[in-house]
Amino acid sequence: MNVDSTSNLSFFLPKQPEIGKIKNCDGQSPPVFTPLKIRSMSLNNRLGISPMCVYSSSIEIDNVATEFHKIHYGSLASRAPGLIIVESVAVDPIGLITPNDLGLWNEKQATSQFNQITQVCHAFNTKVGVQISHAGRLASSAPPYKNFSYSLKETEGGWPSKIIAPSAASFDPQNFPTPKKMTITEVKEMIKKFGHSARLAVKAGYDFIEIHAAHGYLISEFLSPLCNTRNENDEYGGNWENRIRFLIEIVDEIRENIPVDMPLFVRVSASEYMEGKVPESWTINDTCKLSLELYKHGVDVLDVSSGGIDKDGVAPTPSKDTISSHRALPHEFFCEKIRETSKELIIASPGRIFTGPEANRLVTQGIVDIPLIGRAALKNPGIVWTMADELNVELEQAVEYGWPF
Repeated sequence: MNVDSTSNLSFFLPKQPEIGKIKNCDGQSPPVFTPLKIRSMSLNNRLGISPMCVYSSSIEIDNVATEFHKIHYGSLASRAPGLIIVESVAVDPIGLITPNDLGLWNEKQATSQFNQITQVCHAFNTKVGVQISHAGRLASSAPPYKNFSYSLKETEGGWPSKIIAPSAASFDPQNFPTPKKMTITEVKEMIKKFGHSARLAVKAGYDFIEIHAAHGYLISEFLSPLCNTRNENDEYGGNWENRIRFLIEIVDEIRENIPVDMPLFVRVSASEYMEGKVPESWTINDTCKLSLELYKHGVDVLDVSSGGIDKDGVAPTPSKDTISSHRALPHEFFCEKIRETSKELIIASPGRIFTGPEANRLVTQGIVDIPLIGRAALKNPGIVWTMADELNVELEQAVEYGWPF
């Protein structure tokens, strides 16, 4: 008996169904397991895997994707998520968060990501995008399984003397170097690098692109008045319109370098959690205003996260009141405020989403369109299947795993 196989793979894989699509449902389909179309991309369900660095490449091998990434992303893709956002990849070598990050500044890296990531995800009929970024003043860090709280020296494989940022302000003077302030020419060149990385992402076979503008990395450094202290006469510093210019020009550059029907996501830190601690910081009100500008420039999805710009900016612990009113998720308030401001943007968000009923509530109430699962998926790659069981939904599964059930 012949078994139909998936073509163009370096290994045998039986032909797969539309994994993640509802097969059987006890009653009306829960909204979190309904399809969603974003430009030309159709998702079988609304649950996504949040971008999470796994620090499993190396400068010694040109920061390419490896067999580990095929195993890692293949295991996630075969378990029925609507989409996967691949971990942060740097647009140039100086922008790596750690020496063990993935890069996407040359053809070799794009080919490796096609062979080790997108090809296997597509074999399971799972949509996959990539988060492109530059670490700014947080570059040259140690991987967290070693120690994430300090910058590596040259003798440890770091590049502290090459680190750049909008202003010469260290994240933590005791543990991180003072970055070099970028010139206007360097800012313009960096915008082009994001466009080049986006072109490579298309070649690598990704279905969509996410710009990383959160967590204290380079783009969010430009947004924040805490670390962007450039002069008012500088087109990338001073007032709010100037501080968002870097991100807006990156969005425009990427839009020019990808197909018109390719979705574009942006991850933001909705708040720096520094209100009341400093005279001025990036707040949810700034993010709401920014969401309108991003939509005008062709962004489809706003991925709402928070924090990271300052070591003292820590999310508050949920109170009994927020828990009792079902607002225990850290970004729920932010998503609601953004939704009030920007009706057209699709909203994605991670943070403490552990159960099917929890994820479904967010979609049902119109708070989030795409709940993103993070660390819970590392612990249980089959968490989407688990959530479906909790909601009495049967999903199409990979043939290797679905047949016994």
